[in-house]
Amino acid sequence: MKRFGHEVRRRRQSLNLSLAEFAERVGLSSNFIGTIENGMRNPSVSTILSLAKGLDAPPAELISEAYGLGPLGLEAARLVSAVRPAVQKCLMRLLKLICTRPRPPRLRAPNTPK
Repeated sequence: MKRFGHEVRRRRQSLNLSLAEFAERVGLSSNFIGTIENGMRNPSVSTILSLAKGLDAPPAELISEAYGLGPLGLEAARLVSAVRPAVQKCLMRLLKLICTRPRPPRLRAPNTPK
């Protein structure tokens, strides 16, 4: 989640918010947010939602920007932003699992040369 933390920092700084100001805005400690921004801690879904709200950004957009998901990721962000908060939370959990899950090795068909 290092890229996510860097994206949070980039957006916070673009809003000209100090770490202390941002922490007060989202109701989290500045030390906690600092560990996220430095990639030392993975935020929970509820923390991602709080950070996104404090940055005036849809949560899925924040994640898609951090992971460079491109136009499809931004479209997904718009779709996620259009649903109720409870559904957003479920979708964010799913997106987080997809983004952090290691990919299985590709399997070759039998009798396929290397």
